[in-house]
Amino acid sequence: MSQPCKGGQYRPFTEREVEQINDAAMTLLEKGGVKVFTKTGYEVFKKAGAELDESSNLVRMPRAMVEDAIASAPSR
Repeated sequence: MSQPCKGGQYRPFTEREVEQINDAAMTLLEKGGVKVFTKTGYEVFKKAGAELDESSNLVRMPRAMVEDAIASAPSR
C-alpha cells in the first residue's frame, strides 16, 4: 500500500532569484516611479515622503518607504 502524498510548496524561483526580483522592483519604484493621477493618491504619497514631480504626476518612492509600508501591512 502506498503512503499518502504530503503537500509541498511550489517554488519556481530560488531565494537568490526572489532577492533579485525584489531589488529590481525597489529600484524601479525609487528611480523610475509610478504615475499617480488622483489628488488623494498624490497627497498620500506626499505625506509619506515620496519624491513628487507635479508636472508629470510622477511619484518616486524611496526603498525605505516601500519596505516600511510592506512591514506595516497586515498579514491577512
